[in-house]
Amino acid sequence: MAPLFFFGVGAVGLFVSALLGVVAWVTALRPPESVGGVFGRGVVGVLAVLSFGIGAMGVAAGLELFSIKPEDGSMPFIGGAVLVFLAFEFVIGATLYARADGRNPSSLARVLSKLSYGIAGLLLAAAVLLAIVVGFGGEGVKSSHSGSRAGRVRLANDRVRIEGGTWQHFLGDSDPDIAAFDLGRTEVTVSEYRACVTEGACTPAKAGDETHNWGRADREDHPVNAVSWDQADAYCRWVDGRLPTEVEWEWAARGRDEDRKYPWGDAEPTCELAVVHKGCGTNTTAPVGSRSPQGDSRDGVQDLLGNAREWTSSWHSYKEEIKVLRGGGAWSGGARVSFRNGNRPPANSYVDGFRCAWDVK
Repeated sequence: MAPLFFFGVGAVGLFVSALLGVVAWVTALRPPESVGGVFGRGVVGVLAVLSFGIGAMGVAAGLELFSIKPEDGSMPFIGGAVLVFLAFEFVIGATLYARADGRNPSSLARVLSKLSYGIAGLLLAAAVLLAIVVGFGGEGVKSSHSGSRAGRVRLANDRVRIEGGTWQHFLGDSDPDIAAFDLGRTEVTVSEYRACVTEGACTPAKAGDETHNWGRADREDHPVNAVSWDQADAYCRWVDGRLPTEVEWEWAARGRDEDRKYPWGDAEPTCELAVVHKGCGTNTTAPVGSRSPQGDSRDGVQDLLGNAREWTSSWHSYKEEIKVLRGGGAWSGGARVSFRNGNRPPANSYVDGFRCAWDVK
């Protein structure tokens, strides 16, 4: 089921829990007029705790499916909210217990009050266990999505800050102001993309002959290729990023205001600097970063030229329904950073891969 469904169930459960809890607490403060009245309050209190349990499980399921984990900075807030709700339910149980008919210690009202205590206690224990096992991950217990989370964290940390500036773009008549942004140090690898597929946020890349990396166990560290623009866009959104614009890509490749011909400088491309000329004779790509540091850009971005041609978010200015691709790829002869190509978004050529970018917040 969709994560939003579980969030919806959780929100309704927590709302009902709060509403019933207020009703139980307010009515419990009034003198009991009958055993039936006390019984009714106890029922309301138990329902309040049970609805909280349903709500908490719904929210937990939604968070699990959305892969919201401690590295996102959300766990302290979530844990605090859970503890506040549990404390609220304990207050309900205590009030019901205190206001029960004291002349009959074994009254059903007291039994229900104790049951409310017990359920709240079990939920508290479950919340602590959930935080330890799912939130922080023990050695013996691992989430089914642990690999994908590791990939997302690794990629999120493997960025390069590209400072902004003003630059005359080769197609423009004005000087565009480029804001600072983060760019993936490497192209997205097969293993990283596989994590997204495993989690259900991406669809598999196209498999094929030796030019295709998907489905080949010895190419997990190669750039994922034969992906469409939509697949690249979906992955970057999955890691809370986006595809770079064409201007951003070239700004980074040129070394910003240094205006280089190639990412490493003005020296002509060789197989020591970039994976070009049909993969330097292999008719395939190479592991990402294999030409580092000699082929790196000014800011340390790897494989901006060669290996995989890279999707950008920009539409081609002269060709309708075409997205711009940059970087030449392994089957190019070593084009300059100014070289641009394009393809229709549904196309998934073996030449094409991508890297992600992030706005600076």
